[in-house]
Formats: sequence, structure tokens, C-alpha cells
Amino acid sequence: TFVDTLYSAFFNRAADAGGKAGWLAQLNGGALREDVLNGFLFAPEFNNLCASYGITKYSAADAQKKQIREFTRRFYQQCLSREPDAGGASDWANQLIAGTRTGATLAEGFVGSQEFIGRGLTDDQFLFIMYKAFFDRDGDAGGLATWKAELAAGKTRLQVVAGFTHAQEFINLCANYGITPFSAGG
Repeated sequence: TFVDTLYSAFFNRAADAGGKAGWLAQLNGGALREDVLNGFLFAPEFNNLCASYGITKYSAADAQKKQIREFTRRFYQQCLSREPDAGGASDWANQLIAGTRTGATLAEGFVGSQEFIGRGLTDDQFLFIMYKAFFDRDGDAGGLATWKAELAAGKTRLQVVAGFTHAQEFINLCANYGITPFSAGG
């Protein structure tokens, strides 16, 4: 019913079988209703419908909010290996939007959370996640060796997170999502 309602409201038509099946598969796979709603909201077909009535679909601020929500979702997926819960995702995103949290403090929050710590990751698993979450790539041999040596020498995982959040790759990732990487003081 939810998907049928979205087709009617956003596309002014009944759902096609393939499209409906795709959205239902996403919902059954754990996607949030908000994510599906955003799929309709940012679809070219909705843009065309809005244009036919002479209205603007969404503002630049709306587009930035969508990007920030996607940034938050990445951290749920990469750090916690799950889709976000609606309340948690909204809370993180709203803090980023309001400027009360930065990309670095969001990252520290995820890595310092009991859920993340409770995963009991080895150093190799931890570093694999750090590269994916912070740099959107696999770790290179030299970088992995350096971080493993730092951890073996007693550096804490949150100290490693600080190294990742101040790297240019993380700063670039934040910029791609319209996120402030860290506060001016650090």
C-alpha cells in the first residue's frame, strides 16, 4: 500500500510491476521508508510532474539534507553492518545539518559506540572498516602496515579514527556530501 501510494502521489499513476517489485525488495531488505520516499522525491519522473504544474520540486537545501542522510547511512552500513533505524538516522543527520556535529564527531560516535565495540573486531577487521567508511576504498599495503604498527605500539582505536578523520581523503569524502569534516579547532 505504501509503494502504491507513492506511485500515485509522486508519479500520478499506478505502479508498474517491475518498479513496485524493486521498491518492495528494498523495503524487505531493510531499507527505511524514508529512503524509498526519497527515491520518489528525487526521481526524474517526479521532477517532470512538478514541472508540468510549474512548481519547483525541491530546493538546494533539500538536496543537501538528502546528501547528509546518505552520509549518515554510509556509517551505519560500513561501521555497524546494518541499515539505520529511523530515529537514530534522523538524529545523526539533524545534528550534522544543525552543525552541532561534524563528520569527525559522527565517526567517533559510531566507532566509540557500544554496538561497534561489541562487534569484537580484530585489528585487521577494524582497519578494513576504517578504510571503507572513511576513504571509500580498500586499504593499501603500506597504510595498513603503518596503522597495524601504531595499534601494536599502543595507539587506541579512537586515536586511529582521529588520524583517518584528519586525512585529506576523509575531508574530500565529507565535501562530496556537504559535510563539515571537523571543527575549526580540530
